[in-house]
Amino acid sequence: MAPAAVALRIRELGEMSVAPRTMRRYQTCVKTFCEVMGPWEREDSRQAEKVQAFMVWARDEGKSHSWMAGHLSAIGHHARLAGQNDPTTAFTTRAALKGWARVMPRVADQRAPIDYDTLKNMIDGLPTVTHSAYESALFASTFSLAFFGAFRIGELVARSKKESNTRAITVRDVRATAESVEIFLHSSKTDQSGKGRNITLQRLGNDSYCPVSLLATFLHRRPQTDGLLLIHSDCSPVTKYQVEHVMQGCLFLAGYTIEGAKFSTHSFRIGAATTAFRAGLPAETIKKVGRWESNCYRRYVRPLGVILPEHQEQAEEICHRGGEATGHCGLGADIEEPNGTENEGDCNGGCQIHNFFFGGLQEFALPNGGAPDSNSTNFILVRHPE
Repeated sequence: MAPAAVALRIRELGEMSVAPRTMRRYQTCVKTFCEVMGPWEREDSRQAEKVQAFMVWARDEGKSHSWMAGHLSAIGHHARLAGQNDPTTAFTTRAALKGWARVMPRVADQRAPIDYDTLKNMIDGLPTVTHSAYESALFASTFSLAFFGAFRIGELVARSKKESNTRAITVRDVRATAESVEIFLHSSKTDQSGKGRNITLQRLGNDSYCPVSLLATFLHRRPQTDGLLLIHSDCSPVTKYQVEHVMQGCLFLAGYTIEGAKFSTHSFRIGAATTAFRAGLPAETIKKVGRWESNCYRRYVRPLGVILPEHQEQAEEICHRGGEATGHCGLGADIEEPNGTENEGDCNGGCQIHNFFFGGLQEFALPNGGAPDSNSTNFILVRHPE
């Protein structure tokens, strides 16, 4: 095989080392770089100079630090795949990026969390928003799985009608019993090599919004066919756009209009992290709940509800203090105790969140009385039977 053909094949394999979505974003970033700075340089020193000139241009254009960091990652990746030295690693380049972050702090994430109460209101609105009992059961299961499993929406449903997302769970990936459902996730954003992992969701007693019971109701109606788990009655796949469309309809019906905030399909995952944090789970447990490999889960936590810019500093302070078992959910006087009295301080594990998710368990004990299994990925769902 000719050297040029070998290099092309190696480059194609190299491009598969990152997620397809990441690769498309990298390609867009490199295209922007070339449109601003001219053709890609083969000489390392000239390319490094172009990178720094690009940074100056972006700064003058008012681009954010995260925008610049993303473009540097794309440029570096593109160069390495081309067999060149990374033109973004110079000390001056990295120091400039660090300075950029200090003078232009990261914009606060204004995506609102979908917590348990919000989830209930959304599911209650489905019979009005959807056009059939089948669709209502379908989206009730989708919403409940997304929240209780802390799923990224692309792990549950297809990207579009024409292009089925092979990362989405299939009906063969699900093993359901009367007391639990086990889902095998073949790959994820943090598992690009496809090692896979099992996610087990426990039954929440007789709760109407339990993911186990809602999934059982949907599976009873679902056509007996292989393929993606979440499908319509005509066997067409549920898409991310459809989930967001139905979700927004339910939120509007329930009166969720928060100024300065917005809901997205990622709000389920944000809500799972926020609920776990408010319940006082340790950092390592929260990371297992959402399958996070680092402390990036902190960006998802909304200890004050929706984080608006004026609350960002206080929220980050709370979040950096968090990550350890505190014995309270952090909601303070806003919590109503089970006996109907208002809590005037820390709930000490007696609030509705603890009673629902943990059933009063001590040290996050499992329903059988044992300690949490280190292989389990979902502690948020554990609840002692009545």
